[in-house]
Amino acid sequence: MAAVKEEDSTRHDQDQNKNVKDVNRDPDLMDHYTVEMKAENQDVGPRSSDPQTHRGAKRPKRQQHQQCDKTLPKPSQLNPHRSVHTAEEVKLHKCAHPRKKTYICNECGKTFAKTDHLKKHQLIHTGEKPYSCDTCGAAFARKGVLKIHQRLHTGEKPYGCDQCGATFTTLSHLKVHQRVHSGERPYSCDLCEKSFSGLRDFKDHRRVHTGEKPFPCEQCEKMFSRCFSLKRHQLIHSGEKPYSCGTCGARFTRPSTLKEHQHVHAGRKPYWCSQCGKTFTYQSSLKQHQRVHVGETVQL
Repeated sequence: MAAVKEEDSTRHDQDQNKNVKDVNRDPDLMDHYTVEMKAENQDVGPRSSDPQTHRGAKRPKRQQHQQCDKTLPKPSQLNPHRSVHTAEEVKLHKCAHPRKKTYICNECGKTFAKTDHLKKHQLIHTGEKPYSCDTCGAAFARKGVLKIHQRLHTGEKPYGCDQCGATFTTLSHLKVHQRVHSGERPYSCDLCEKSFSGLRDFKDHRRVHTGEKPFPCEQCEKMFSRCFSLKRHQLIHSGEKPYSCGTCGARFTRPSTLKEHQHVHAGRKPYWCSQCGKTFTYQSSLKQHQRVHVGETVQL
């Protein structure tokens, strides 16, 4: 009986050797033989459940997805998992985990999530303005503000209203303008119940009640309730006239003055007296004229 088993084993080995020789001769058989061997190896499970026999085997390193911190058991599962997160889902997910504001300003105690945000904020306290305009020399603490300022010189107004076609230099100005069409006035004064479409106009109005004038001129110490009024006043000291007429080249410190000047070239007189019907090119001329009707002395 043992001799029969030994003979069968010998025949099996001979058949295997014959198959290998045939495979080496024929490339097609080689490919088929390789596939079969891989399949057999995959079907064979672990030979032993004893961990001692697999000490040398390394487990695949668990992968952590940075967007949601989910840990996946296999590296191959990471890419399919990433596709679950669309751009909007990532944005909403980040909102659920706000950044810790660990960077503190030593001057005012305000906290920030990033160091570069803190550095930009600190320029307020130091007064440093590292970004300057090549055209007029005006300096700014932030590069973005300089970019917006430069649009005054280039005339660029990239934000347009889809209802009336009006254009603006900043997106915030466009949003405030759009409230003219919608009638929205979200900012209301609790002292006089007057409402405003823009936050800046609301804050300026509040100072009418409080008498606050937080914007001083460093050259003459005159105080102003609005930052815009201070900047317009400073043009008197600098002599700068940034607004020029395209027809005659005359220059002005205010855009409103330039606009009125352009009425001269167009022959327009948009200001008229409601009592006698007389028309004027400039609003200041109308105001002087109206004093005639009330009996005031007109100062020429």
